[in-house]
Amino acid sequence: MSRLTRLFYLLACGLLIVSLVRPAAAQGGTVFGWAPADTLRADFEAPPVRSVRTVREPRRSAASATFEVQYVEPFPAEARAAFQLAVDIWSERIESAVPIVIRAEWEPAAEADILGTASPRVIANFAGVPPDLRDTWFASALADARAGQDVDPGNPDISASFNSTFPSWYFGLDANPPSGEFDLVTVILHELGHGLGFIGSMTVEGEVGSWGIGSQGYPVIYDRFAERGDGTPLLDLNNFSVPLADALVSGSIFFNGSTAQAQGGGRPEIYAPAAWQPGSSFSHLDEQAYAAGTLNGLMTPRFSRGEAIHDPGPIMCGALRDMGWNLSAACEAIAFSAGVDGRDVILTFFLPDDSGFVSGVMEREEDGVFQPVNVTFPTLDPVAAGTYTVRIGELGPGTYTFRLRLQNTDGTEFVIDAAPVQVFGAANALDVFPNPMIGDATVRVDVREVQDVSVRVYDARGRLVATLLEDTQGPATATLNGRGLAAGVYFVRVEGESFSETKAVTILR
Repeated sequence: MSRLTRLFYLLACGLLIVSLVRPAAAQGGTVFGWAPADTLRADFEAPPVRSVRTVREPRRSAASATFEVQYVEPFPAEARAAFQLAVDIWSERIESAVPIVIRAEWEPAAEADILGTASPRVIANFAGVPPDLRDTWFASALADARAGQDVDPGNPDISASFNSTFPSWYFGLDANPPSGEFDLVTVILHELGHGLGFIGSMTVEGEVGSWGIGSQGYPVIYDRFAERGDGTPLLDLNNFSVPLADALVSGSIFFNGSTAQAQGGGRPEIYAPAAWQPGSSFSHLDEQAYAAGTLNGLMTPRFSRGEAIHDPGPIMCGALRDMGWNLSAACEAIAFSAGVDGRDVILTFFLPDDSGFVSGVMEREEDGVFQPVNVTFPTLDPVAAGTYTVRIGELGPGTYTFRLRLQNTDGTEFVIDAAPVQVFGAANALDVFPNPMIGDATVRVDVREVQDVSVRVYDARGRLVATLLEDTQGPATATLNGRGLAAGVYFVRVEGESFSETKAVTILR
């Protein structure tokens, strides 16, 4: 080979090598954009949630962040009150010296089952971002908190919209919606969680998965914590690829932040159904792993009737810390929830780092007095954060109230209540006892699922003589006063949404 030929050959090889090696992207200045909006939907097919969860906190702190809400008129007063409560809850849990601005709209949604949507303004390469997290989008509220100043003045940090034509809103503030209604405070709290950064950029179109926002194509900070079941980070898979799409619909995606793992008792599961659901897949916790009304149920993609969660939950708080938020003590407080699984009550509580608690007792209210429950109590770690579960089995139908009594290393006790829970019967049934009766009798209605029931009493000629219950959520109990009725046979009839039953009762003198 001549010298000239060799030179051309080497030049050609060099050009080929240069063409195959993609230059590293230059680190740019501060850039701005909007993350994709999430979509929260109503689950009308699921039965109503059988319990309402509330959280009583041992350390209730003052607001550590300020929110400014820009309401787009019309925004009704009762919806504003719910919005303000959700804002107050978040303001006690995150820390920021920079006001967080929200643009809130009350408008018809594109589809009837949509409860709300939200999208955060995002910022990359702002002053103070760690070098290893440059070219990464952050929710602007988080960027402001880290930078200590408003990085993007003139724009809201969060844009949120709620369905004004949804027919079943519950506007109350007490976390106690009727079985057929959807708690607005919970929905707003969920959407603001996305606005604070619990949202990713990954998507599937056809059979191709991709990530990145804007012309820069940067990932969101949330994306950096997503991994497959085998531990492979999703960002290590080729962008615009079939393997990435396969992972995103595999049902096996996890959030690998260390704090979220510690507070969730393992890697939190991300929602990754077999068919990609725009606005729902990837940017939520898994619907099956974190059921309606449970301790970590706030950030799942669908809400059930009667579900009320007025606390972010330990996994959400942990994920926010992993992504860079400083949290107040309220986001690390003890959380206690009660739920129902068939005839069993599931009691779950979370203890933060350095809680100091070494032992505890679960108690149940009986005739106005709390008594210890004969159940094995878990071994507590006074140093590390953890989630603990106690199952109390085979309870009869009725409403039960539990509380948690904890003791720390110096013997100091702390007591926290869970919301009352309803245990349902194996079948819809009406019972009257004693029968025959002389004075009073107890009328008990058992139901298999949440529903309103009415109980009326008729005489032998079919005339109504008493109404014991009127559109009352079952299971329920009432007293039949027989003293004002003549001796004879009467008929007690229950009418529910899915059944009816009549029983004869005899009054003696």
